[in-house]
Amino acid sequence: MRILLCILLVYPVVTQHLNAQNNAHPPYAPPCVPTFQEQQMQQEQRNRQYLQKIGHTVPPTREEIIANQQQRSMPVQIPIRYLSEIDRYPDVRDTYLKYYRYMESLSRLGIQDLPESEYLRMLAYYDDKSRLQIARKVNAKTKKSLFIDP
Repeated sequence: MRILLCILLVYPVVTQHLNAQNNAHPPYAPPCVPTFQEQQMQQEQRNRQYLQKIGHTVPPTREEIIANQQQRSMPVQIPIRYLSEIDRYPDVRDTYLKYYRYMESLSRLGIQDLPESEYLRMLAYYDDKSRLQIARKVNAKTKKSLFIDP
């Protein structure tokens, strides 16, 4: 018991002294060694720079391909305020006409939007149905045997 008490009293003083010595002369830190992936990326970058230097066409990297796809998929803002201005932009006019024809075909078929009240009523019905199954402890995911019982 006395030894343990002595260690507990002396330990903080000794560690404080050792920490002060270590801070006075920091240990030698070896240079940071790159990971395998970092080495591969560095080599790939050197190869690309060399190919560009000697005049070869360099295929795009995966990141460049993704960036180009995202840039192409971003919508272009066209300043159209009135429907009469749509004729200045042929691609916009074509898209508008496709949409207009599609909506006409829907109305000819008799397809209508579901009214909001009907949609809310349907949601409430299935919500109540799930509550009943939970209350009655009905397990809808039952496993059935493929073998016929004798």
